[in-house]
Amino acid sequence: VHKRYTISIPVALTTATVARLIGLGTAALGAITLWFFAPIVVDETLHKIIFLATLGVGLGMGLILLLMFLPQRGMRWLIHKRDHKFWALLLSFAEAFAQTRSISAILKAAFWSILGHVFAYMGFAIVVHALFTDVNIWGLGFAYMMGTCVGAVAFLFPGSQLTWDVCIAALLFSATHLSLLEAGMAAVLLRMAQLLMMMMGALALFFIQGRLQSRS
Repeated sequence: VHKRYTISIPVALTTATVARLIGLGTAALGAITLWFFAPIVVDETLHKIIFLATLGVGLGMGLILLLMFLPQRGMRWLIHKRDHKFWALLLSFAEAFAQTRSISAILKAAFWSILGHVFAYMGFAIVVHALFTDVNIWGLGFAYMMGTCVGAVAFLFPGSQLTWDVCIAALLFSATHLSLLEAGMAAVLLRMAQLLMMMMGALALFFIQGRLQSRS
């Protein structure tokens, strides 16, 4: 984003952070909606995971909103009083967050995030249905939404990718009534599909990088 649109690194990082939290927020909202309104029976042992993942997303959204709507004049005065590179960097990030202070822009981002989740869920569901045809679509939706939220905190644990795989298998086992073996097979196939998508993304990155270098 920094190279493609010639914007500063703090603004690029802030944009990515806000976009990620909006995506996680819409996923958490979808999971909670399915939890209350869809016929999903989830095992009691998953309640703590669901609570922690949703709480983490909520705290992240709260922090972003705080950074967006803090009084910038007072913050700028406070940071300018400290003559240090760290505080100057903090000021640049605070000003970058202030640039995202637009309700209409956030709503537009949320719309595109929901659309992205719809397409991602379709891919998720197609992979699972390739193995098992009789799977509850509501349970699949809940597993995808919660899996997305859990992925946000999985990096905090050793072997974060394995943590996500285990969580997805547990969610599929609990919410779709697949057996533990079937849920594990689905999680492995989903991981393989993700790796293939990452390889396609790497190819696209080489192409984009070549174009940017030719322009510069």
